[in-house]
Amino acid sequence: MSECASWQVKQGDSLMLLKEVESESVDLVMTSPPYAERRKNQYGGIPASEYPDWMLNIVRESMRTLKRTGSFVLNIKEHVSDGVRDTYVFETVLKISREFRWVDTY
Repeated sequence: MSECASWQVKQGDSLMLLKEVESESVDLVMTSPPYAERRKNQYGGIPASEYPDWMLNIVRESMRTLKRTGSFVLNIKEHVSDGVRDTYVFETVLKISREFRWVDTY
């Protein structure tokens, strides 16, 4: 019979909270980050030009916390600004994939 695992849900600034998490102690990181320049009142709004680097810092810290058998799930999709599909999400995915193994998109 397997032991029941414990889990926690934390809310707050991800970079600050992740620094409190022990390395290689997490089975799953699932995130749906705010989009660039959206919901500025709630999230402060990250400029699209800074978004790939901002997100990469979060992914790096998340990956540090993952067990070798752990998984990282990023829920994000590009959006349209002024009638044009913004490319910062694609740029973010490319930047992350240069450092970490990218398996699939959904």
